[in-house]
Amino acid sequence: WGDKFNVILANPPFMSPKGGVSTHKKFSVPSNRSEVLFVDYIMNHLRPRGRAGIIVPEGIIFQSATAYKKLRENLVNDGLYAVVSLPSGVFQPYSGVKTSILLFDNELASRNSEMLFVKVENDGFDLGASKRPIKKNDIPQALEIINAWKSGKKLESKLALYVKKDEIIESGDYNLSGDRYRVATDYSNAKWPMVDLGEVCEILDSKRKPITKADRVSGEYPYYGATGILDYVKDYIFDEKLVLIGEDGAKWGVGDKTAFIAKGKYWVNNHAHVLRPDRKKILDELLVEFINSMDLMPYITGVTVPKLNQEKLRSIKIPLPPLEIQEQIVVELDGYQNIISGARQIADNWKPKIDIDPEWEKVKLGDVFKLSSGNGLTQVNIVKGEYPVYGGNGINGHHNEYFLDKPTIVIGRVGAYCGSVHVTEPKCWVTDNGLYAVNFLQEVDIKYLAVALEALNINQFAKTGGQPSISQNTVYELKISLPPLETQKAIIEKIEAERALVESSKKLINIYEQKTKDVLSNLWSE
Repeated sequence: WGDKFNVILANPPFMSPKGGVSTHKKFSVPSNRSEVLFVDYIMNHLRPRGRAGIIVPEGIIFQSATAYKKLRENLVNDGLYAVVSLPSGVFQPYSGVKTSILLFDNELASRNSEMLFVKVENDGFDLGASKRPIKKNDIPQALEIINAWKSGKKLESKLALYVKKDEIIESGDYNLSGDRYRVATDYSNAKWPMVDLGEVCEILDSKRKPITKADRVSGEYPYYGATGILDYVKDYIFDEKLVLIGEDGAKWGVGDKTAFIAKGKYWVNNHAHVLRPDRKKILDELLVEFINSMDLMPYITGVTVPKLNQEKLRSIKIPLPPLEIQEQIVVELDGYQNIISGARQIADNWKPKIDIDPEWEKVKLGDVFKLSSGNGLTQVNIVKGEYPVYGGNGINGHHNEYFLDKPTIVIGRVGAYCGSVHVTEPKCWVTDNGLYAVNFLQEVDIKYLAVALEALNINQFAKTGGQPSISQNTVYELKISLPPLETQKAIIEKIEAERALVESSKKLINIYEQKTKDVLSNLWSE
């Protein structure tokens, strides 16, 4: 990155002779955060009445990494007086990265309790590589707003936003995206115009093409079908961001994920519609959310082979809020999705684990407990009641009677899930599809025992031929590590604390999935 910035500073003083970072920077930052180091350098070397303008990748103004947040904190507290957001592609053909301009003036910043945000959407040229002149140009008005602000005046404009620094500080992440602080329009009761999908999207189905398995040659480019990536091939058809919607072979009920965004270079077969949204009317991300939240069955034709044909696709109706509102919605939904993804990663990947001490005694399960098959009770004979009925894979109903009045261990005996382990509720019934611990021969914490049994993956020892099954004798021969009872309880206490966090993550997923549904459903208000 030193070479990169030699273009701007002939002899960057923030580089040591060996290419490291000199000690005058205010905070620790990884070496790959070159833009952070450069901005930090400029800020730290402004004279008392110094001024500067720095164009930065937009990631600097909102990314959550510690180095970025610390930089923004320093900027807000020392010299930054305005942030100008530029549109993506303004530096084409050299770069398509979205950028912002950070404006510094120590004297001006010190006498203002607010910060100016300016949003430039057009700079007088189209945003492609050709840079053809266009009529729309926000630059003159943006300059007028900034010059007025420097002289202590506020110009009211849709391009300008004035935010108190206290509000930026209160956010905790010192986010410098102006959209973050715009007063959210209450769109919950708005009546947006309903438009056909064909009015806001170009259909590119004529360019898609199937490749049979026999003809596919493996490569680096994704090969998309109705449900997503099916394979990777050596060639590509498309090399732009587009929206794909499953044409057949998928479900179309509410909440089914039939639409997705494809980026980069890729191939699409004839089972997915290819749409290029008119970005002056509809954002790709919001279009995908709309489609995935809809019940598309009214648009499906065919009985034997249900299909979403082009004619029906074009006629799908969606609400069309202004782009400014769409951007707010996308930011909000993206925040929800980040929370959902993080929580789901915890919920999906967590498993209770015992860190085995090699000093612990290893004992056969036959020396720990005695097992017995449960009492036969078919689904037909279950009389609806309050007592859980355990079968080969946990609870499969509730009966009006019980024959066990204390918690115990149940191991699935027959069926695909034989070997599954469950701790029963105090009063329950166990069918003959399960083995249950009749009595215990050693002091053991029942929850510790359950975790140790799960770690054995007892299903791998099932006898095949007909229905898979596990015998008592097979279980008796298996061994577990059995520490003192006090240690067992300490281990379970830790596991239960972790489990509580996992359950909280699951609740978080439900909460934010519902929030997502609520945001989208409000847009359909009539």
